[in-house]
Amino acid sequence: MAHRRATEGPVQADAAIRQAALDYWESWGEGNPDRMEQALHPDLAKRIVRPNDSPSNPWPPGDFLFELSAMSLIQWTDHQPIPVEEREAFEIVVLDRFEDIASVKIATSGGAEYLHLALRNGRWVVVNVLWGLRQGRRSEADDAAIETAVRGYACSDRRVLHPELAKRTVGPVRVPSPEWPSPAWPPGDKLYQLSALGLGQQLQLQEEPGYGVTIYDRVENGASAKVDSLIHVYVDYLHIAKWNDEWFVVNVLWALRQEVRPA
Repeated sequence: MAHRRATEGPVQADAAIRQAALDYWESWGEGNPDRMEQALHPDLAKRIVRPNDSPSNPWPPGDFLFELSAMSLIQWTDHQPIPVEEREAFEIVVLDRFEDIASVKIATSGGAEYLHLALRNGRWVVVNVLWGLRQGRRSEADDAAIETAVRGYACSDRRVLHPELAKRTVGPVRVPSPEWPSPAWPPGDKLYQLSALGLGQQLQLQEEPGYGVTIYDRVENGASAKVDSLIHVYVDYLHIAKWNDEWFVVNVLWALRQEVRPA
């Protein structure tokens, strides 16, 4: 079957995006690992910033970034269903969609999760998650620091990148290709990822880049934003987290505009 891009229009795409987010969220309460697996990209990165407040923890003092894989989350979902009356009320908000990627917020009374989704082999799936977010107090200093982090990312300032940053994109395998020469990959879409080290080696600080910045949502310890490059015609969705009292970009999902993608 030919690879289907998100060209069917915003109404159909938004419905599919909401359904993927709904499958992700409701499957946990249902204890339904099959539904959870359907909602996830196989290379999911579900991340949370946690304090190292245990003397027996081998990590150094301070905050650390804990990551769950798709396999771990699916296995953990295999539990007894949570009684319906005990499940949290929630709201799914599609913050933005660009081509074959989307940014979503799942809000509850006391917290939130930020999701990045991508169209993979014709189906929307969750690629990145930032969770453990609190709806608590906000400060002007944090607002300013978040904007600095987002604009710093747009200006290619490596100082705003978390050391364990994952910058990712999902797209079809193109072989042969100078960048991706392996003929062993199966047909269909593949997830490509850059680390903070790999991205940092490529960056050159820009004085006046052409970009647009949108901060869609922020909570006490996290934020969701978009950087729209007006020069290189791509969009990056960002998750920003508070780590050791500073704000860093921890998750990125990006895509090129359709008209500039290689054939």
